[in-house]
Amino acid sequence: MIDVTHKKTLADEAIQSIEDEIQNLYIKESSTDEDIDQAFLACQKQLEKRKNELKEKLAATSKAKKKGMESQLDKLISEKNSLDHAAKFSSNVLGYSDATEFLQVKDALFGRLGELKELEVDQRPHNKADIKFHSHKMIDAFQKFSNKMGEVWSTTAFIPNTKIQTYDIGLGREETAMMITLHDYERRPLAEPGVDIKVEVTGPSGKKQRANVVDLTESEGAYKVLFQGTKLGDHRASVFILGLPVIDPGVMFKVRRQTDLEADVLRDYEPTAEKEGPLSKVKAKVDSGVGKTKKQTPSASDIGSTSNEQNGFKPLKIHEAETKKDEFMLPGLKYDDDDDDGTGEGKAAEKNRTRSYRVFGDIICPDFMLDAASCHPQNMVTADSRTLKNVRGRTANLGTALKNYRGAIGTRAFSQSGRFYFEVVVYFFIKRQLRNDLIFEVAIARKSEIDKNYTVDGSPYAYTVCARRCPLCRTVCIMTFHNGVRLYHLPLTENSPPGTTLRTTIGFLVDIKQKQWFIVDAKNRRLFYRFKNIDTSKPLWPVFGAYSTEYVSVSLALKTGKDVQAVPDIPSDV
Repeated sequence: MIDVTHKKTLADEAIQSIEDEIQNLYIKESSTDEDIDQAFLACQKQLEKRKNELKEKLAATSKAKKKGMESQLDKLISEKNSLDHAAKFSSNVLGYSDATEFLQVKDALFGRLGELKELEVDQRPHNKADIKFHSHKMIDAFQKFSNKMGEVWSTTAFIPNTKIQTYDIGLGREETAMMITLHDYERRPLAEPGVDIKVEVTGPSGKKQRANVVDLTESEGAYKVLFQGTKLGDHRASVFILGLPVIDPGVMFKVRRQTDLEADVLRDYEPTAEKEGPLSKVKAKVDSGVGKTKKQTPSASDIGSTSNEQNGFKPLKIHEAETKKDEFMLPGLKYDDDDDDGTGEGKAAEKNRTRSYRVFGDIICPDFMLDAASCHPQNMVTADSRTLKNVRGRTANLGTALKNYRGAIGTRAFSQSGRFYFEVVVYFFIKRQLRNDLIFEVAIARKSEIDKNYTVDGSPYAYTVCARRCPLCRTVCIMTFHNGVRLYHLPLTENSPPGTTLRTTIGFLVDIKQKQWFIVDAKNRRLFYRFKNIDTSKPLWPVFGAYSTEYVSVSLALKTGKDVQAVPDIPSDV
């Protein structure tokens, strides 16, 4: 009975809270309506002021023109009167005077007439009545401008569902301490700009500082929190959204010496002494999502390394293309003659000449492309549907294009039992200084998860490989994510100043039967990372993303089917 009464009290409180919010909504609607009126009244006053300024300028310009022309007119009238008087006087002298009288005024008369004869008459007006009004930046231009004047802002963010990811940062540098992603009541990620977010950081000594919150909803679908730590140790961040606390008493992150951060990274990449099985094992950085926990993960090496025995790594074997006829066929696929040795006859030879996929032992390289119709408007898929770039392409198909995910989906999913391999040739050129910005992403995910957010790294049904600038290594690192947790990262470049360029090939082996996904350095034949126990109960679609257009040029070139020349020999039980 007590429990029921307690539940009833909670329900009453919830009802009262919702009723209060509804009442607040009416109040907000009324005050916002007044704000709109005031804003447009101010605009109207500004327009009226501009109209009066133009009219005053018109009157001043007209007055100046009138004054100039009236001055010229007065001078011309005076000259005309002089000519009239001279002509009349001369006529009277000639008509009414006798010879003696004429001789007395002859010289003066002829002199005056000579002067008037040489008089320059200013015949052309010095100015013209050419005043008119140019409607510069008005009518059509103003209509376009006015259509974007003001905006009614609202948010569907449900504050308890806010996701906050924290990072340890270096002493004395302004770095990314947190990424804040908003979600609605149904836990769907939101990329709503302009949300009032404030972060107050309390240091080890109890001193409070305000952190800088940067709105990156347009580019990354989240808010970045920048903080410059001046004291070593644990820091507590209190996050307020729309004036309400998100997590009480706050979330924790550490300010550490930069040398300690770098030493941790180097220590995590030291190879272990013991080698087991066909691949050597190496420790890798594992992150809980807030940069605090680590565990050992089978992984491999550095992409740029040229020695196959460096860092304790053992090279993987390579299956060269089969020269024998392979009788294994995938239903619904076309075939070509890449693997035909020229000796086959009949149906087998015809099959090989029409096959478009390749088989290396038990590994199949299916032929698929990028679905150009799915490409986000901010990205471009080339005409051959093989390359994705982070530049705006042709007008997107609004019916099929991705709305949130910045990239494109592959044209086939991995659902049948088997081992499937494809490669991506990655190229990027850094144009401006990066600050923990995402560069590219390759993932396998359920189709229903792909367009929920800017990336799929936070989904429980997606497995992600990406490259971004790492705040610990201060360079571009390759990272793996699942369900919002960073599992692994490894430097791709020595540093990442503007002008940095990288071109490499990454291989991806999807093992549906063993529920594993292998990420391979195809150039140096080494294993980066292995996802274990992936959920294969529903088809997994390959998805490709390219980001940060303002800071970096990115292209992802897909190699599938017969374009794949060799496959690393990765045992299924590694």
